[in-house]
Amino acid sequence: MQDPAARNEGKLLFAQCGACHSLAPSRNGRGPTLYHLFGRKAGAVVGYGYSMAMKNAAIVWRENTLTQFITDPQRVVPGTSMTFSVSANSQQMRALIDYMRTVTR
Repeated sequence: MQDPAARNEGKLLFAQCGACHSLAPSRNGRGPTLYHLFGRKAGAVVGYGYSMAMKNAAIVWRENTLTQFITDPQRVVPGTSMTFSVSANSQQMRALIDYMRTVTR
């Protein structure tokens, strides 16, 4: 269980992501829903209009792949339509990933 301070830090960092991504099932925004994200293949949300780069990416979203992608989406999936990256130190990134893991189950 994540401690309350780290959970709050993760939630605050996620606000940047929440501008485009929903945590609710079947609610896509500018980006696809992140509901049930961990263990999902990239480009797999039915009904979302992914870039060809993301559709063809051989990525399964896990802590390491998500951390890399959030930090530099264009390096991980060249041609992805996601251009925003999160600038965070390792503690902040861990809080963000832990928060996302908790709320996207």
